[in-house]
Amino acid sequence: MMCAPDGHPMAVARTFKPRRRRMSQTRSAAFAELLPVFGLDVEGPPTSAEEIFERSAPVALEIGCGAGEAAIASALAE
Repeated sequence: MMCAPDGHPMAVARTFKPRRRRMSQTRSAAFAELLPVFGLDVEGPPTSAEEIFERSAPVALEIGCGAGEAAIASALAE
């Protein structure tokens, strides 16, 4: 069993089957409202992290599935 950094047990995903279902009206409305605020323009030129987040700081990008163990360990190490 996986444990969180504080020692509490964490749930483990037992399947990787895609969950394909329609978006609820509430989620669809939130998506339509918030995408213009938080979405990134993927059609335009590349953008720097400083420009996206409006600050300069170290950037770490974790790609993959899981519970974010690498990101948590990295954050705790700093």
